[in-house]
Amino acid sequence: MIKKESASARYSINWVATSLFVLACAGLLILFGYFDNSWLYLKAVLGVAWDHQLASWPSVISNWSAIFLSGPIILIAILLIEHIRPWRKLQKRFREEFWLDMIYNMFSFALFNVIGGAAAFALIVIPFDDFLANVFNARYPLVYIIDEVPMWMRIVMLVVSSEFASYWAHRLEHNVNFLWQFHKIHHSALELDVMNAQRLHWFEVLWLNLFSYVALGIIGFNAIEIGLITFCTNFLCYFTHANVFVPIGKLKYIINSPQMHIWHHAIDVDPNRSVNYGSALSIWDWIYRTAYFPEETRGDLKLGFEGVDAFPKTFVGQFICPFRVLGEKLLRMFIAPRPVSTGD
Repeated sequence: MIKKESASARYSINWVATSLFVLACAGLLILFGYFDNSWLYLKAVLGVAWDHQLASWPSVISNWSAIFLSGPIILIAILLIEHIRPWRKLQKRFREEFWLDMIYNMFSFALFNVIGGAAAFALIVIPFDDFLANVFNARYPLVYIIDEVPMWMRIVMLVVSSEFASYWAHRLEHNVNFLWQFHKIHHSALELDVMNAQRLHWFEVLWLNLFSYVALGIIGFNAIEIGLITFCTNFLCYFTHANVFVPIGKLKYIINSPQMHIWHHAIDVDPNRSVNYGSALSIWDWIYRTAYFPEETRGDLKLGFEGVDAFPKTFVGQFICPFRVLGEKLLRMFIAPRPVSTGD
């Protein structure tokens, strides 16, 4: 069994995570407070984001075969491996939610990351850049990695830094209730395979990109490097969710694997899912003592979360669900319930 976090330790993590999220929201409000007409500023940012997207489309179109075919090719290759050498042999290939995950693969990866990637990057970087300039009189990036740094070292720094950002973005999703309402869609999968790696709400995709772009941009990596590492991370997520057995041995202290990541989705072992937050690498889990990888490999774990059976099963239903839940919570906060009559 997994060693559970103490109540005080979990409270501390929740407090820090919630505080960081509140500070981020407050920073955005402060930024808009620096402009006389926030609506005009927002329109200007949207206009620049659209121009960025228009400028990127010729490159996307000219490289459409490499961009759009690389995803399906890798997906099909892992699907074939799952079919030939499945880890969980009784798991059906065309399970009940197979086509739901097909929609998520097209929506989360193709539509958001490829077609809208440039616009999303502009929407994230421009307000952050303006926030630094107007509030702290600082320039973006805050740290500049000199061009003389050898390429191999730059790549290592990029991978390690990207995984650090991914680790904390993911951990915050489990400790901030607002973010969890969106992330729980990913945990609604009752069986893991390569198809549900991209079962992500569009808001979660935006959140993960936001965290990555800001963190890596502060360090000093450029837009091309950040986009490339994000693109590669998406494919590595396919691998960690795949129904394949990968004996990695001592490499478990460096890289993630399907046998390690499945414990993160396990509800009967760890109801709080407080282990194995890493995406491609596992090093940050071992450093922060959230790693769990027993010698016994199990594929028969119960996955999901409490109440998953009543969770929406359609793409539209899952898209709306987080907003409905959060809306109901806001109503309960601001609208006092009527007193119940006792009949006296």
